[in-house]
Amino acid sequence: MKNNPKISIITVVYNGEEFLEETILSVLNQSYENIEYIIIDGGSTDGTVDVIKKYEDKIDYWVSEPDHGIYDAMNKGIDVATGEWINFINAGDKLLYLEEKDLKNNRHTFTNYFYDQAKYRVFRNPLDKFYLTRNMPCHQSIIYKRDEIVKYDVSIKIIADFVQLLEILKKIEKGEEGSSIMYFAMPGISNMQDLNSKELAQSLNIRNRYICEKLGFFYCLMTKLHKVRYFFKRLLK
Repeated sequence: MKNNPKISIITVVYNGEEFLEETILSVLNQSYENIEYIIIDGGSTDGTVDVIKKYEDKIDYWVSEPDHGIYDAMNKGIDVATGEWINFINAGDKLLYLEEKDLKNNRHTFTNYFYDQAKYRVFRNPLDKFYLTRNMPCHQSIIYKRDEIVKYDVSIKIIADFVQLLEILKKIEKGEEGSSIMYFAMPGISNMQDLNSKELAQSLNIRNRYICEKLGFFYCLMTKLHKVRYFFKRLLK
């Protein structure tokens, strides 16, 4: 274990009794020997805490208390994490395979493969500024370097994870690639595919504003061009 960097895997859950056990087992069954497992529950009223207690001897830290939403809960996980690496596998998601050599060899935050339940396909998104002008990497597939991660701005609704990545890329320019595999249960609330036209326009405008503010003119122009392309693509469909 001395030669294996510690990775803190954080699971955020609220009333997730139905899916949480599968998520927990996907982490506990990994062969990698230096995992710190953290569960942040938002004060569930179903049987979620009973599921956690079933495995609490193998969980390094857990808490069940009210929070101010998913980003606040993830910030709580960051605060208590002690690993060199950090990853979020929330209730319903699964860690299918954790690649040891990436944790040993990579130097920066990196993205991995993920199975998208909604699309029945395996992907790996790049983590770079140009990609963020048109899309958002799968959050579960990102393994963060501890000294590069930025806490979520809880004042930003829906896209705080997107803004977080903009802040990280201001530090490192471009993320690396890994070979771990995650299971992505379903798109989250910030997924643009499920938005109606009005919501989509609002979401893109907010993203564009933050890109222009944090990345500068070139990436600001690129995101505006992608916005036009995206609306034409949806129109043709």
